[in-house]
Amino acid sequence: MEVFVRGARSSSRDWSAAQRAPLDLLPQLDDEQKAEAQRGNLSEEAYARTLYAQQLTGQATLQRLLKFGQWLDAKIEGINSECRIDSVELNTWEGMLHIQGKSEYDSFSFDLDEDVVERFMTTGSADLEAAILRVVEIFLPRGKVAIAS
Repeated sequence: MEVFVRGARSSSRDWSAAQRAPLDLLPQLDDEQKAEAQRGNLSEEAYARTLYAQQLTGQATLQRLLKFGQWLDAKIEGINSECRIDSVELNTWEGMLHIQGKSEYDSFSFDLDEDVVERFMTTGSADLEAAILRVVEIFLPRGKVAIAS
């Protein structure tokens, strides 16, 4: 299963950590990033610290997405043993997770609200789990389909 994050963000904790990080931990800026920093009236160091904060948050986000994807894949297998998730993509601009998968005979995709998933991952709420699984059941293939000849 592949996990992706489209877009960037940083948590306040990671932003604070990036502000305290030694210079040798900060990413080296390419020419385009240097120009972007200048357009935003930021020093190159401030821009690099912002990128570093985003990297820290991005790594943690990928790990959470992978854990969620593994949990969801197990639930999907329980509903239809032929189905597997191929990818989980978080679009930070839209606040949505896009799930894609397939079975032997069909593919499926659906979106989940990032806030719902995050609240579920934080609280373990049975109500949120049920809401997520209702969406899954709508879009999941039901198995082999007989074709009349």
